[in-house]
Amino acid sequence: MKINEEKRLKELLKDALIEGLLLISVKANADPVSQQAPCLPKKHQFPELKEFSSGLPRFSFHESETIDYAEIYKKNSEKELLIHANQYREFVLECDFLQQYFSFGKYIEEPFLNYPQFHETLKDIFSYGFIGEFCDTYVYTFGMDFSDNDFDYMFNLYFSGISSTKLDIIVCVPILLVKFESDKIILDSNVSIERMSNGLQLARNEQMSLTGTVNKSVIGAATHALMIRGWVVPNRNKSERSKVLFELSAYKKIQGLVDIAFSALRVAIPNLETGYGQIIAVEDGWRTVFHANLPEVVVLSERNYPQHFENFGWLNETLPVCSDHDDDIRNSFIHLFNSPQLQLVVNRLNKASLYNRDDDSIIDIAIALESILTSDSKSEINYRLSARAALLCKKVPFKKYSVKEIVALCKRIYDFRSSIVHGEFAKQQKKRLITVEENKIIVINELALEFLKHIIWALSLQPEIKKAADIDDLLFG
Repeated sequence: MKINEEKRLKELLKDALIEGLLLISVKANADPVSQQAPCLPKKHQFPELKEFSSGLPRFSFHESETIDYAEIYKKNSEKELLIHANQYREFVLECDFLQQYFSFGKYIEEPFLNYPQFHETLKDIFSYGFIGEFCDTYVYTFGMDFSDNDFDYMFNLYFSGISSTKLDIIVCVPILLVKFESDKIILDSNVSIERMSNGLQLARNEQMSLTGTVNKSVIGAATHALMIRGWVVPNRNKSERSKVLFELSAYKKIQGLVDIAFSALRVAIPNLETGYGQIIAVEDGWRTVFHANLPEVVVLSERNYPQHFENFGWLNETLPVCSDHDDDIRNSFIHLFNSPQLQLVVNRLNKASLYNRDDDSIIDIAIALESILTSDSKSEINYRLSARAALLCKKVPFKKYSVKEIVALCKRIYDFRSSIVHGEFAKQQKKRLITVEENKIIVINELALEFLKHIIWALSLQPEIKKAADIDDLLFG
């Protein structure tokens, strides 16, 4: 957009906003005749943030009390009397840049191209409709009174959104069914765990209808999210940008960081059960869509949490992750991030943490242990795995297990794994359960998964170990 066009756009939008705020203020206040407040339109299916008894968030979509100021503007405006709105509309319909960016007018795209009746509707949406939504956001952000500084802030966000060739994006992955004591845990320069703002919570849940493969109560039950910054998206026009952001494959590079972060959580806090159900692209310093005071987001579903979460898991009482664990989470993340040789281990740990079936998870656990402890050779796998696990646990003890008991545990894990691989049902039933401390009987998978997490944690405390064979040096250390 040319400089003179930018200046004209700003002037016209400012005048249209002032005009719109005046109209909304008059209609939203008491009726001068009856002295009664008018019945104001409410936003349709606008979420309300509440809490379950567990303290986890829940969202109500019924009987919204959120006033729709854009609808007040739309219903109570006589278009021919809106002098500044009409001037803005004339500019928009003559502006080649805006028509191309938003794909209307002579740049209209499918599915509207062959439906002339929609052409005028789109023109109204990007003129009168846009002014109404702009007013709505202004009121929710700053109130009814106009301020040049407040307008400049909103306009700069908007102009950045339509004029920048690349847009900064924050990728947000809500961490399910876990509460954290800390508001923010920095894992890396561009990666952190942060408490989500109310605006982000409402925005991600308003789009839950687009995520049909996940349970709504489960994905709503998150107070914090993994935040990944430093990502950009091409911005030739809104349509192409949206196509990129709505493709799960566009997040492939980021997926590796997500996997590492969730592994780090599971390793640092072994009894933690979590997962995620959404990947969210959040605007960072720009806007092209205005809706109340919510950030502009694109929400995708990615079902990556244990099946039993859907059995009212959001009602389970859980203590917040203590801030004392922040350093452990950070160190675990850094170790896994800087150890590309553990990528297979990261993937197998995450998969094993989500399975409901013993036979699936024990195979992933065994593969992960082999990758860590025996990747240098395929001979005498069971012996080398047990011996190296025992060496690590001698340095970093696993519960109260002795070296002899670690060797026995490895054998039990592999016996069960072998019974699964070879289809030995009777042996599976015999090897499936194990007695632990205080004569408690548990499924072997539970202990095996905890043992795998411990081995990864023990490695993070031994930075000199770069490969499996280096563990043997502990024998002489």
